Amino acid sequence: MNAEFHRLIHLDLKGAPPNLAYFEQLFPCLRLWGATGLLIEYEDMFPYDDRLQVIAASDAYSSDDIRVIQAMAKANNLIVVPLVQTFGHLEFVLKHQQFRHLSECTKSITSICPSRNESMELIGEVLRQLLEQHPDSEFVHIGADEVWNLGECELCRSQSKEFLYLKHVKSVAQHILDLHSGKVVIMWDDMLRNVDSTILKSFFHFSSFISFFLY
Repeated sequence: MNAEFHRLIHLDLKGAPPNLAYFEQLFPCLRLWGATGLLIEYEDMFPYDDRLQVIAASDAYSSDDIRVIQAMAKANNLIVVPLVQTFGHLEFVLKHQQFRHLSECTKSITSICPSRNESMELIGEVLRQLLEQHPDSEFVHIGADEVWNLGECELCRSQSKEFLYLKHVKSVAQHILDLHSGKVVIMWDDMLRNVDSTILKSFFHFSSFISFFLY
């Protein structure tokens, strides 16, 4: 089924994540009300490990919890679409000292610099861990909205904001497809609303492997 035919409920789990008993009561109601899937944004509530363990909050869900959530969703005929921020809204990553140098702007830790190789290495590891725990999810949402500090660091100033943005989201999407060729990549549309269509077409066949969420 194509993404356009799904009615997804966005579950933003940062801050005060519901317990599993709550989800057990919620999911049947969502299905009854017409939802066909869940757009789950974990942020620091995902059980990152290894070098990313510092990102996970002390009350983050466990790997077993993630499996149970997906099983409950499946039991209620709800697909699960994991959402992970890959450009803006990365405060939950960039606030940590070992990643702060990857911020686009020294005054803000909301966006990652797209011109540093280490940035893509970090995003790639975040994606790898997330996708490993969502093997049955056809879709993955890469966020990419509200990248307010784009083009401010010394590595990015000489390049157009459109080029920086398109190059980064293309790299993110391609990385996902290299890991899992069958995935469908989804992103928010706001940063593309004022980009000339000829730029999009000349850069790459954008719609061939990325779908857009309007909001």
